[in-house]
Amino acid sequence: MYIEFNNNPAGRKVGDCVVRALSKALDVKWENAYLQLAINGLQMGDMPSSDSVAGSGLRQHGFSRK
Repeated sequence: MYIEFNNNPAGRKVGDCVVRALSKALDVKWENAYLQLAINGLQMGDMPSSDSVAGSGLRQHGFSRK
């Protein structure tokens, strides 16, 4: 079942897909997901939207890839 979800504070739907996805998966505000990704990206020397940074953010919260 498809459920519309966009918690971007400006209502944007482009360029922040990873932030919105992490926000939904972790049930946190968009701003919190953005900050977590930005900090992880800085520490890892990669862009916040990269697979490695997003995956790291999910693993920090107990998610695993199958």
